[in-house]
Amino acid sequence: MTYTVDYGTGPAVLMLHGIGGSSDSFAPQVAGLGDSLRVIAWDAPGYARSEDPSRELDLDDYADAAAELIREKCSDAGAHVLGMSWGGVIATRLALRHPELVRSLVLGASTVGSGADATAPQPCDRGSSIWAAAGLRTSPSAARHGCCPRTHPTTSSSARPES
Repeated sequence: MTYTVDYGTGPAVLMLHGIGGSSDSFAPQVAGLGDSLRVIAWDAPGYARSEDPSRELDLDDYADAAAELIREKCSDAGAHVLGMSWGGVIATRLALRHPELVRSLVLGASTVGSGADATAPQPCDRGSSIWAAAGLRTSPSAARHGCCPRTHPTTSSSARPES
């Protein structure tokens, strides 16, 4: 059993914690965002209140467990996904393995790291026209290394407002 905190109403946001964390890592977000969002925070399998897995899990297993959780809680509507640190690596793999379930992806204090699989279709491959329509482009270095896109405004720096 995977333990989750599921609080609030509105669009679902799944929050994936880092190594040594738990759903408790997101207590301020659960309390602060529950009026406008459905916040779902898990204890990853083998962490805190979740059951220990019967075998050693790899990154794909964690991503698949997160996908199963989204299907269970949100059905085919999917969820926005926030991954912090190691949770961001899981979130990246989740987005690559189950793109139909991930409405948006936010990585905090994370790296694509081992979450990226250079042989899998990348979001920038599937959605380049969406990025262009939004006035964004894929970072050349991210595309070259097969990473999830980092986006940059297509306007020049001289057209941006002063900070």
